[in-house]
Amino acid sequence: MTEPSLASADETRQRAVTVRLMLCVILIHQVGTGLLAALVPVRLATDGFPAWVAGAMSTGFSIGFVFGSLLAPATIALLRPKRAIAVLASANGACALLLWMSPDPFLWTFSRTAAGFATASLFSLIEAWLGQQAPAASRGRVFGLYMLFTRLMFTVGQLSLTVIDPKLGALFLIAATAYFLSPIPAYGIATAGPHIDRRARPNLMEIARQAPAAAVGAIGHGFITMAGMSLFPIYGVAMGMPVEQIALALAAMQFGGFLTQMPMAVASDKIGRRTVMAGGALVTAIVSFTLLAYPSPPLAVLLVLSALWGGAPAPIYSIAAAHASDLAQDHQRLPWMSGLLMIWGGAAAVGPLAAAVLMDQFAVDMLFVYTGVLSVGLTLFLAWRKSVRPPPAVRKPIGERASQSPGANTGDPA
Repeated sequence: MTEPSLASADETRQRAVTVRLMLCVILIHQVGTGLLAALVPVRLATDGFPAWVAGAMSTGFSIGFVFGSLLAPATIALLRPKRAIAVLASANGACALLLWMSPDPFLWTFSRTAAGFATASLFSLIEAWLGQQAPAASRGRVFGLYMLFTRLMFTVGQLSLTVIDPKLGALFLIAATAYFLSPIPAYGIATAGPHIDRRARPNLMEIARQAPAAAVGAIGHGFITMAGMSLFPIYGVAMGMPVEQIALALAAMQFGGFLTQMPMAVASDKIGRRTVMAGGALVTAIVSFTLLAYPSPPLAVLLVLSALWGGAPAPIYSIAAAHASDLAQDHQRLPWMSGLLMIWGGAAAVGPLAAAVLMDQFAVDMLFVYTGVLSVGLTLFLAWRKSVRPPPAVRKPIGERASQSPGANTGDPA
């Protein structure tokens, strides 16, 4: 009678080790991503490149990201999971070296496009693998740590520019080194990767039908968070805010995301994914309309509201990904995770543009109308889904129950 228990305990330990090693991969990888995200536009500006170069690079990265998400299952099936981590991370490293080797704008645009492809494919694999290995009772916490590490190391990479001259080519080498080192933890993984079908493609309609709360959560996160971060400086300048105050408000938004990520992730494991996402959206709506009603609050009040405005919606994507993984069978995880990245990427690209049009046509405070109305809609949709569909733990596919670790069906991960 003890052998099955020992086997189960050993499997649980292996799963926990896999999760830790995958988080280490993303921790190291995002140092390079954060550094390049700040370094590339700064170098473009200081080297006198025209604005179209920066626009071409941003567009190229987005195009690469979409195609990387679309082709992730085929790419990873061809390489196999562990090798895929090494190849994709190393591809990002090679792209960083291309930026260091030549200032040619066409080469830089090609490099950023290839980096977008590699990044999307890598993130699809990591999210699918985390979803497979994390038990449902703690899956929200695992995805929360994943997003927290992503945000933390991204910020560390950006802050490095405050202590190192951005004109130094060594920064590109540091970013490349981080990328090349990031796959090392993956070689300690003893568990099998997620099921991969090279013929599979992200089926957005399937995700919308089987995990609508996850799909809408990803859309809402992309529309709301990217518009807020991108356009608040424009609002602040139009309202006559000092540059220092705008910078403090932006920092408060990031800090709010750090503060809310883990509490909301843990709460999603205990009281339900859709409940927590709806709560975050509701708080975002309340703060949006508060900022609309009080456009010139004292600095302390502005910073608190900014932290809430940035922090309340920040964890929604990671909770949506955990929710999708709760519902997915193993063969669905990779295409679903890549599909969610496609959904988020599309919303993140369109959201700031839509909000900017409203701000130009009406008034700059339409930014808060935009985020407020979308947040109300997201809240109502998630509340409705919660009322008409039972939690995933109640309706888990039979084939998936057999592969879960002990305790995976405890709690309400809805």
